[in-house]
Amino acid sequence: MAETKKLKMVFSTDANTHLNLTIPNPKEGLTLAGAREAATSMIPVLMTSKGAKAAALDRAVLVPTTEEELQ
Repeated sequence: MAETKKLKMVFSTDANTHLNLTIPNPKEGLTLAGAREAATSMIPVLMTSKGAKAAALDRAVLVPTTEEELQ
């Protein structure tokens, strides 16, 4: 079995919609403060496919996944 983690970041946009960003293998020990700090530098370059610009980080969630090979 292999366990991995993903960081899911949800941003609000200037069009009152949400933009989801998933990052595989986030840094071990990542905190909400660290995610917010990283989001600050990402917000200026994030945009939805319809042109809505990211405005703020709404939430950050670590998503663990366990992979089990069938035999």
